[in-house]
Amino acid sequence: MITSTCNKIIEATKEFDYRTFLIGIILPHKFYDKEDKIRSEYKIKGIENIKSHYSRKIRKKFAQLAHKKLDFYHPDLSITLKISPDLYANIEVRSKSMILEGRYTKQRRDFFQSDTTCAICKGVGCDFCHFTTRVRFRSIEDAVKKILLFYLKFDSATFCPSGREDEGSLVLGKGRPFYVTIKNPRKTFRKKLRIEFEGLTLLIFEKEYIQTEYINYINKIKTYVNYEGDNFNVSALNTAGPLCVGFKNKGKMDYKIIYVMKVVKTSTKKFEILMLCDNGLPIKRFIDGYEDTIPNASQIIGKKCECNVFDVLDIYASI
Repeated sequence: MITSTCNKIIEATKEFDYRTFLIGIILPHKFYDKEDKIRSEYKIKGIENIKSHYSRKIRKKFAQLAHKKLDFYHPDLSITLKISPDLYANIEVRSKSMILEGRYTKQRRDFFQSDTTCAICKGVGCDFCHFTTRVRFRSIEDAVKKILLFYLKFDSATFCPSGREDEGSLVLGKGRPFYVTIKNPRKTFRKKLRIEFEGLTLLIFEKEYIQTEYINYINKIKTYVNYEGDNFNVSALNTAGPLCVGFKNKGKMDYKIIYVMKVVKTSTKKFEILMLCDNGLPIKRFIDGYEDTIPNASQIIGKKCECNVFDVLDIYASI
């Protein structure tokens, strides 16, 4: 029975790439009841129970047949055997979650960063979104997941970018960092992956350890601004020192720093701002002062300003 069960496990795990494993067993309650009755009747003490014995035997046999290593702490593959009362073994296989790190650059202005929740059903599911709750635009998230699905054959993935930009923004330089958590991957990721298509560049690699310390990303931003009224003195917005900007974030005040800001006037009604600022600064709100963002560009120069678009020229990591 042990050899035949191990052969079934090998068949159930053949699509997975792994080096280490752990097998757990769930037995019917009647097995434990009978064992307790026998132990009590014959006063048996000091020997392993039926579950421990069967687990040890099947782990040893599987390691021999599959040529894999047993790991009790961080196995690549976790296998659960659910034994039914008629001794049929139901096999469940889960691989260790994988965390990937990457960066993306965007050289065209029609890529969304993330998939958008369906506006019709508000995430419930409907005919419009085919009951996926999401509307698939041309997004970075969708591209990353589809590319990784091809390589890793996983159940689900969570895309977490470090900051956001508009769909109309370019992302240049080294690109925006992001993380992807892969659930139940069938394949392993052993090398860096670089893919370029349609103005999008993705660089993805496996993260050797989980980042525990906070990383403060500094963004180099270029904004394109329209303003109303007469000419103004651009030096009012130029600053060589830090500027602390306060804004509402989920009902609470949050603060980000603009470290350097340089303004270039391009026409009578337009100017550009080149700035170094904290990741997470709401660029458009800083320009127009929406929702009591203070200070803001409109307030500083005394003119009503509007940001048409902004580009991310580079992103620097500072722990």
